[in-house]
Parts: sequence; structure tokens; C-alpha cells
Amino acid sequence: GMCRDETQQQPLSHIVSTVSLLWNSINYICRWCAFHVNFKRIGKQFKLEFLSIEVNKSVSEVGGKRSRIWEGHPV
Repeated sequence: GMCRDETQQQPLSHIVSTVSLLWNSINYICRWCAFHVNFKRIGKQFKLEFLSIEVNKSVSEVGGKRSRIWEGHPV
């Protein structure tokens, strides 16, 4: 299903402005649907790659470089 905000119960959208443009790729983990989202910088745009992962993997195991728990992903 869709990732939803636990409080508002509304689909969440990613906010690209929160991503540092200095990083070539930033890895996030959606804690609701356990999807791995890889942001790859292409010029001024970001390419989204969705890869299913195990929900219990640690952030460091999945991301490698810089990772964090993501609040949601594009619907």
C-alpha cells in the first residue's frame, strides 16, 4: 500500500529541497512500506529507484554512504 503519515493519514510526498545537492546519491528507507529509495543526482534532477528491502535491515547495512529513515516517498 501507500506510505501514510501516522498522524494525518495522508499520502506523503518527498521534498527534494531537504536533500543536499553536494551528495551524488542519498539513500532513504521508508519505514512504512520498507522500500529502499535511491536518489541519484542527474544534473539538477533526481532519479528515483525503488528497490524492495528487508524491513529489519539497519540503515548502515542498506545505505552504505549517508542514509537515514525517510518520512515517506512519492506516491
